[in-house]
Amino acid sequence: MKRELGIARCGLACCLCTENDSCSGCDSGQCPDKDRCENRKCSMSKGIKHCYECSEPCKKKVC
Repeated sequence: MKRELGIARCGLACCLCTENDSCSGCDSGQCPDKDRCENRKCSMSKGIKHCYECSEPCKKKVC
């Protein structure tokens, strides 16, 4: 476990991810799923750090 990775934008625990040997978390820009993660794209476009900060209803899948 890499506690320094913390929690992803979508709420998943990056620190428990099986990719964490090669990933520095979703905010690092090195996440293998960064180009297809709808939650990352959406929260970045709204200028928020995590999905829970958004007041709009959401039906996006967790990456």
